[in-house]
Amino acid sequence: MTLAMKDFLLKPTPWAPIALGGGVADWISFYLLLRAGIPWNTAHLLSFAAGAALVYVLWNSDRSKALPGLPIRPPLIHYGGIQLLILFLRAGVLALFIEIFQWIPPWAIIPAIGSSIAGFRGALSLWRAPAEKFPDRWKRWALAIVIYAVLLRLLYSPTFELLHEEAYYWNYAQHLDFGYLDHPPLVGWLIWLFTVLLGHTEWTVRAGAGISWVLTAYYSSRLAREAFGSALALKVILLVATLPVFFCLGLFILPDTSLVACWAGALYYLYRALIQEDRRGWIGAGIFVGLGLLSKYTMALLLLPLIVFMILDGRARRWWLRIEPYGGALIALALFSPVIYWNHTHQWVSFYFQGPERWTSDYSFNFPHLIGSALLLITPTGVWLGLRALSMKRRILFSPADEAGSRTDRFLLMTAILPLSVFIFFSFFRTIKLIWTAPIWLGLLPYIGAWIGKKPLEWNPSVPTPVPRAATLSLYSLLLFYGLAFHYLVLGLPGVPYFTTGLGTGMKELARQVDAIEAQSIRERGEKPFFVCVDSDRLAGWIAFYRTQSNPSPIGEWRSRFVQNLTGGHLFGENSHMYRFWHPIESFRHQTLCLIGTNRSDLLHRRVGGRVLFLSEIESRSFYKNGKLAGRLSCQWAKMR
Repeated sequence: MTLAMKDFLLKPTPWAPIALGGGVADWISFYLLLRAGIPWNTAHLLSFAAGAALVYVLWNSDRSKALPGLPIRPPLIHYGGIQLLILFLRAGVLALFIEIFQWIPPWAIIPAIGSSIAGFRGALSLWRAPAEKFPDRWKRWALAIVIYAVLLRLLYSPTFELLHEEAYYWNYAQHLDFGYLDHPPLVGWLIWLFTVLLGHTEWTVRAGAGISWVLTAYYSSRLAREAFGSALALKVILLVATLPVFFCLGLFILPDTSLVACWAGALYYLYRALIQEDRRGWIGAGIFVGLGLLSKYTMALLLLPLIVFMILDGRARRWWLRIEPYGGALIALALFSPVIYWNHTHQWVSFYFQGPERWTSDYSFNFPHLIGSALLLITPTGVWLGLRALSMKRRILFSPADEAGSRTDRFLLMTAILPLSVFIFFSFFRTIKLIWTAPIWLGLLPYIGAWIGKKPLEWNPSVPTPVPRAATLSLYSLLLFYGLAFHYLVLGLPGVPYFTTGLGTGMKELARQVDAIEAQSIRERGEKPFFVCVDSDRLAGWIAFYRTQSNPSPIGEWRSRFVQNLTGGHLFGENSHMYRFWHPIESFRHQTLCLIGTNRSDLLHRRVGGRVLFLSEIESRSFYKNGKLAGRLSCQWAKMR
């Protein structure tokens, strides 16, 4: 940041008293609403609206207009749009101080109000920045968007409950190994590392996702800078920060999270090796390909464009006779060898599960789903801009042109088109999951980003936005949607009920209900129950993780109490993945179990009744979040036949 910008941001302005008045009105309104019995998560919305309205009124008053140096008031629609974004940011601060730091609401609202004032001060500085001092204003807007998106994830990550996949992979870390049935081990290793060092919380489980996002942004922007220039590098970072696929993978810890980071690293070093002809690039490529294979087997798809490019490109064909590519392949193989060893000692079950078992699964025409996933992952605007770039560059894909620019375009577009072609072919016959195509969009980012700034849109005569109208609306809509979704899932929305299945809301309360069932069993039966979640693997992961939150105890104790005494529905024919390895069905003969599910119908299913003798009636319990129904838990005692 230049000295001029620092002086501009930090210099006191006549706007400060107006902001202070809005903050005081915000706090007083919040306190009075709490005294009136309004829940804090609703009261903060009303108090924020009161404070923002007062600021707008004072700003528009004749006395304020006479103050020298007061910035021009933006149009109401722009003012409201900025305040909405600030609202969701301040809600994250409020939830963090109440739920994590355990502050009482009247005190927790103070740093939340401070964040509101600071956020609007920053937006105001960008709004009124003189064009003659800051001609590259679009870069500052882009940087502000990136910072906002990162702050959203940082603030809500500790309070946003784990997805069922994340809780399941947390169980990987409690059964540390060189491999697992459904995925390689890197996701479990990352969770184990951060939770051992920093404790078992949502934030530490997801810490690896944040590190992976930083690596993705770094290598994607570095490739764009070296291939196309520094201006495009910032645009690529903007896309990595805001596009749904990368925003979500920067928050959630999944195998795809580290896969995308490794794909970005491998792309960069392959560019160094193939285009810049730097032989050291093969070492970096080998490391990231190997780590990518430790993340997810999808990393192998990058070998397809690599091989095709080295066959078609005249200068790249020379590498077939050099030792460096084979050295990189050996590095990748060495890093991947623990997975090979694990599969060898487990009858190659993981390779079979992800290979022949998927290829021979039931017929499913999934091409429309693939199209829908692309629209969701990179937005319709991203798909449109990507298709425009492909149509303009299509002639160079298989042309003999040897110029550096053409070779770069050919290489990057191949890394997107060829793996996507595999998914397109597969989608005509088999199921394609939403996140599978995540890494292939990295190759298109420079071409999508290149359109940013093509057609400036005037918000007011002195402040041009850096993107075409559709991209501008897409960026704002994405940020607004992320903030709204976080607010709904963490704090709730007035009058809007929670979905009672699938999202994981209320899992902390669910864990307390399971604790109550265990206490009742000890009291009435004199024994600790063994819990069996009759679904696949969703409920078991959630319960195991959140029981550790509600029952702080030494690691060895909670591992035996919360992880080892709970399993999935493979006892009743469900695919509970690794639970059938951790808890073989043979060990449950004639054992008394407590069956639990989120629906009564799960316990009434004939597959359950055919394998157990029921010892009690079904008991149903409800669990809540923020005073709203989040789901129901059904339990029943039974004995395996």
